[in-house]
Amino acid sequence: MPKIPNPPIMARRKVEIRNKASLQYKLGRFFINTAHNLRNRGKKGRRRRYQVVKITLILLSCIALGHAQSIPATPIKPATPAADAKTEVTATTLLPGAEVDIKPILAAKRTQGDVAATWEPGKLYLLECWATWCGPCIAAIPHVNELHKKYHDKGLRVIGMNVWEDGEEKVAAFVEKKGKGMSYPVVYVGKGGAFETEWLKAAGVTGIPTAFLVRDGKFLLKTHPSQLTDEMISSALKGDEGIKKLTESVSTMEKKREVMMANSRAFYQAMAAKNIEEMNKHLEEAKAMELPEQQIQTMVLRMAITQKDWAAIQKHLDAATDKPMAGMLLYEASNAVLQDDTAPESLVKTIAARFDEVHSSLRSGGMAYIDQARLQWRAGNKDAALISAKKAVEESQKPESKPMRAETITKKFLKSVEAGTMPGNNDIKQWYAEMREQAVKEAAAATK
Repeated sequence: MPKIPNPPIMARRKVEIRNKASLQYKLGRFFINTAHNLRNRGKKGRRRRYQVVKITLILLSCIALGHAQSIPATPIKPATPAADAKTEVTATTLLPGAEVDIKPILAAKRTQGDVAATWEPGKLYLLECWATWCGPCIAAIPHVNELHKKYHDKGLRVIGMNVWEDGEEKVAAFVEKKGKGMSYPVVYVGKGGAFETEWLKAAGVTGIPTAFLVRDGKFLLKTHPSQLTDEMISSALKGDEGIKKLTESVSTMEKKREVMMANSRAFYQAMAAKNIEEMNKHLEEAKAMELPEQQIQTMVLRMAITQKDWAAIQKHLDAATDKPMAGMLLYEASNAVLQDDTAPESLVKTIAARFDEVHSSLRSGGMAYIDQARLQWRAGNKDAALISAKKAVEESQKPESKPMRAETITKKFLKSVEAGTMPGNNDIKQWYAEMREQAVKEAAAATK
């Protein structure tokens, strides 16, 4: 049996927030409650619910205050379960061995490549469910692409299924930009399509990336695409015995992932309570379980942040050189520094100087440039801060950034910097409050 890799991290569809006192939490609960109230209003209500959830994700993705939570939206970060996170449980009706219809796949809009009108006999299908806002999805694409290139001629059929997303144009732009790095067929499902109902919901999928494997029109299993090794795919292409081995391997990995998620939830519960002893306990458990290095390093950094151990944070960042991991850790540290005036100037300068690593690792719709400008200003480099403020506006105006609705905030920020004033936390909170009011109006209008 092939070696079982560590379970990778998934981005949850549900918003996960750990601090009930935060602006993020209040925004999130308001819109989630509104969405739940629309839940039982038939098809029209469900459409409205999708719109409300969209607004929720947009707002929460942009929040630059408090930042330490992880949510399934830009800025991209690995999703981390929280003490008060709630997941909508859907009955699983799509089970291994069930016959599956290709029509929902064909009903999706083609973004790139062609999909056969019927399941090709004997071929192994890998349906990769992903979204542009999902960091773990983007991280998995190179691996999926390698599987496609290596095994297509041997019978593997990879199809990228873009799900839970509004905006076909930004998906097309993303795929085009990836070029040869995403060379397999891609289709755009959007929200509420037949694939979401007949596949995602039926299979109980609440997080992405998720890969479905199908052969001869029968559903084999679902898993994280990064867990599918060359050995697994090669074995599965050999027939029933290979499929059996693959299923056993994935089952073992899924059990390990459940343990990993339980550990992660416990760690973030302890972090919310600022219980350092419990945090350290769960960190050591994570190390013993040999969880992904990315998760371990993030936990170590968040412990230092919780303790306000600036020297430890500096040391941790100095040791982080592997991209995109370094960029994500820098962003975590920047969030802490921007919320605490006691952070030493040397640390502020370190983060400000290396912030380009954040931009190369995360998509933020321009909000990351605001953070960079604030750091540069605080480090005494006002000219650089102005340049970053202008970049924030430029980034927020790109087609792929439009759904994040950050343009209004980035323009207000730039205007203030040009006038010689760096907006404070209260100013930015007010801008988010105004955005919230606008979103409330849109949500109310959507229910009429």
